[in-house]
Amino acid sequence: MNATSIGLFPHVEGRLDLDLDTLRPGLVVAGVIPNPPRTQLIRDAEARDCIVLDGLGMLVSQGAISIRHWTGIEPELQVMRKKLEHIFRRLAHYRRAGSIVQRNEFRLCRRRLRLI
Repeated sequence: MNATSIGLFPHVEGRLDLDLDTLRPGLVVAGVIPNPPRTQLIRDAEARDCIVLDGLGMLVSQGAISIRHWTGIEPELQVMRKKLEHIFRRLAHYRRAGSIVQRNEFRLCRRRLRLI
């Protein structure tokens, strides 16, 4: 379980100090980082046939529980996940961008994310 900020956007290449030989097939590896969902740890674990749970799935599940609790509506998890993936891709694009217009769009996108 990675419950640290290592690998969190924008430092997506961060690595845990972990002996990769300890990642055995069938081992459950979980990360709480939602952005990016495929952290280096998750990618390493997948490459070694581990069972992985990414942070975006956890975020979507937490949101679904809240929506269900407060509204009684059963949300569509795949729709929620795809929307967040889209938002995180846009954030990454705008983060890399250098123009003033793109930086303003990045700020707007961040504000929208807070409203979700």
